[in-house]
Amino acid sequence: MRDWVFKVENLTKIYGPGCPNCLESETNRCLSCNSTIAVRSISFTLYKGEILGIVGESGSGKTTLIRSLYFDVSPTLGQAYLSGDSRNLFELSSQEKRKLRNFMMGMVHQNAVLDLNFEITGGGNVAEKLLMAGWRRFSDIRKRVMELFEEVELPLNRVDVLPSTLSGGMQRRVQIAKALANNPDILFLDEPTAGLDLSVQARVLDLIKRIQREFRISMVLVSHDLEVIRLLAERILVMKEGRIIEQGLTDQILEDPQHPYTQLLVNSVL
Repeated sequence: MRDWVFKVENLTKIYGPGCPNCLESETNRCLSCNSTIAVRSISFTLYKGEILGIVGESGSGKTTLIRSLYFDVSPTLGQAYLSGDSRNLFELSSQEKRKLRNFMMGMVHQNAVLDLNFEITGGGNVAEKLLMAGWRRFSDIRKRVMELFEEVELPLNRVDVLPSTLSGGMQRRVQIAKALANNPDILFLDEPTAGLDLSVQARVLDLIKRIQREFRISMVLVSHDLEVIRLLAERILVMKEGRIIEQGLTDQILEDPQHPYTQLLVNSVL
């Protein structure tokens, strides 16, 4: 049996007042209180060294789900657990959540503005993550930043330039370097190739595959692009209106989708 690293149970996020009828609604809009059920009763297990893909159209709840897992968004209901820890992560204090984000988790947002401070250098952004984790010696921090830039194949002469002077692909690599700074066990990726040219997308995908292969980091990958999911993910969850409507091995789902919505998604890229 494979070792698991992260487990989520009944994760739900409701925007609005909420009421007892919200989870009975057939759509993601509650007719009783007009709340939006962005994520509804999501459960899954992430295994060691696995890339788990989450796919669905815009508004399906993918980004709300992944941001909830990284504590950017507070869920309405649900539990999340790390292997060997019986505490519900959503009930931890703000300080304990920050510690998890600094030491055990990394995140690459779709929008670089959510990850990077554009008023300091790319290297400074990575150093910031190290400082939050307790690094103090300038020489050690500088050495680690250089190592990370090499790891994500960024030219070392770009360490001391502002992110605004970098291309979209280079900004994404700085984001990945920052996310990897403290050797996290889990990496969350929200549309990591969105807005990039095809050739740049390919290089970013190769980078993600290499990182996963070399470091055996468990990853949760959100994408609307089935080809990205096909290339990277071992298993996938298909989301629609905040729900998981189908899940399984990637090849199985993409070759023989069972749910009409998944069939529509797959056929739309053929």
